[in-house]
Amino acid sequence: MVLVSRVGARIGVGILSMIAPVYNAELAPKTLRGRLVSLNQLFITAGIMISFCVSVAVHTVDFGWRIALGLQCVLAVVLIIGMVFLPETPRWLVKKGKSKKADKTLHRLRKDYTEEEIKEELNDIEFTVRNSNNSLRDVFADVFRWRILKRILLGVILQKFQQLTGINVIMYYSTSIFCSIDVSSYATTAIVGVVNFLTTLITLFIVDKVGHKSLLLVGALGMCVSILAAGLLIHIFNVDEEREGGSEEERQVVGYFVAFLIVLFVAFFASTWGPVVWVVTSEIFPLSVRGVAVSVTTSGNWIANFWVAMVTPLLLGSVLKTAGTFYILAGFLFASFLFVLLTLPETKGESLERIDELFLKLWLQRINLFYYLRCCCPWSNACRVRTARREHCSHCWYKE
Repeated sequence: MVLVSRVGARIGVGILSMIAPVYNAELAPKTLRGRLVSLNQLFITAGIMISFCVSVAVHTVDFGWRIALGLQCVLAVVLIIGMVFLPETPRWLVKKGKSKKADKTLHRLRKDYTEEEIKEELNDIEFTVRNSNNSLRDVFADVFRWRILKRILLGVILQKFQQLTGINVIMYYSTSIFCSIDVSSYATTAIVGVVNFLTTLITLFIVDKVGHKSLLLVGALGMCVSILAAGLLIHIFNVDEEREGGSEEERQVVGYFVAFLIVLFVAFFASTWGPVVWVVTSEIFPLSVRGVAVSVTTSGNWIANFWVAMVTPLLLGSVLKTAGTFYILAGFLFASFLFVLLTLPETKGESLERIDELFLKLWLQRINLFYYLRCCCPWSNACRVRTARREHCSHCWYKE
């Protein structure tokens, strides 16, 4: 019965984790989109914090697990009641031919906007809908066009990297990890939950100012350094409980410093990759395929989540132990840094309708760079051939 209920709960969570970011992105004005989409992640971290604190409070009670599960039902009922009062998004209304209702919704949501600004936004939405395909067959045909497929692959890889950062290695197995380094497991786990929530809250005030790409780069680098340093300390000072060596006092001091680095790692994740990945994957797709595309990218997140949950106990129990596991995570984090640096455009402050142009510009830049390296660089054979013929490309600096 518990297994069946957990499967049902996971299905519900999976559906909401796809719909909520898209819904927030379509409702939000472009200047606040990052902040409002990040609210979804903020309340997820609030739930994690509450669950950690409840677990600490009831872990000594025989029926404590029943209390923890029962509290979820209360919040689910609140969510159901609140959803009754939510409006449909203007983009969905226009797509269904209800432009007047879309106009009313925009006036309700954009009270600080002038009439001209609201009209301009509605015109942009109507133009996008007119130039997009509405039939299911056309939608799936669009999904497999290379222009869209590249973005879907980018979104899937981003979501997988979000899990491969190792955040759920900490969230799922923090008690075991903290026990292995001689740190109070329940208290430190509660601290992790609080830090996770507070640093996500900070993101609300910076995500639309600093930029999405910049936050992802800083977060990947910060997490990489933190988790690598934690792994090195565990390895060098033998603080893993299954290793011998070092005085008890030294092990305890190093253990607390490792715990600090893990909390710092969580802070970097919660303020960057936690909310920002959902912001990016909710805004990079055209309206016609947004629902299908975000479903695919979200499934990539949950598949990676499942893989992390299954593999982590094997790694922690293997010869790699905690230190080796952290080294692997550091490798994934460095790879994620390079991936974001090379493939993602900055989408901060851009309308959903203009993001198409940003991706086109990015791909053209990549094509031009490839052409330059292939044909115009001084060590290129093609460049030397042109030089021998006294034919110089306007971009070529190789001369005799």
